[in-house]
Amino acid sequence: MNAGKCENAVLIISTFVHNRAGFQKDGTADNELGNGWGCYDLGLRNENLILKAEELAGDWLGLIV
Repeated sequence: MNAGKCENAVLIISTFVHNRAGFQKDGTADNELGNGWGCYDLGLRNENLILKAEELAGDWLGLIV
């Protein structure tokens, strides 16, 4: 049914490394957020990716995201 729409589809999976962002080199958390910083940084990265893709693709991308 949707085969034609999926012909050029792209799937992007984004992840972050636990215990890196928001942690000291000895493994102690910088503050109470701990791994929350990894999620925060990943969210910002994904936002920038989508904004740039929208800029390059125009209104077409907005129909998919």
